[in-house]
Amino acid sequence: PWEPIKGMPTVSSYSIIEDKEHNIWVSTFGLGLFKLSDSAWSSISEEDGLDVTNTTSIAINDDKVYIGTEEGLFLYQDQEVEKIDLQETLNDNSVQALFTTKLGNVYIGTSNGIPAMVKGNKIERNDLSQVQIQDIGKFPLFMETQILMIFTWEP
Repeated sequence: PWEPIKGMPTVSSYSIIEDKEHNIWVSTFGLGLFKLSDSAWSSISEEDGLDVTNTTSIAINDDKVYIGTEEGLFLYQDQEVEKIDLQETLNDNSVQALFTTKLGNVYIGTSNGIPAMVKGNKIERNDLSQVQIQDIGKFPLFMETQILMIFTWEP
């Protein structure tokens, strides 16, 4: 039978990603964000500034870890968490999926499609807000696959 690895979160996971240093990041439903580094698990939680426990997606760009949640987008960098308010730009704080392109842009998938991206340090609206993906919240990995197919042409 399958048994959890010691220290590994035993809750539902929405997204798992590996960074360039071979750390494994796991977004969970109920326990926030976890990182596996050198065979040891650590958590990014309220003590670090991540004041939500349901994380839906993760994207990594250089040393920046973007954390999607139902409450908005968070940036984890230099062991600090900063909330990025999407309400003003997108009128929707529920991030369902994230995807990083080869150029380093991070596309943001919400329940309203893919209306924006993080480019540099700015949130920019894009013309893909009309892209609708059924049950986007239930299939974040499917959505990332769809975004990959859409954005492989990016110049």
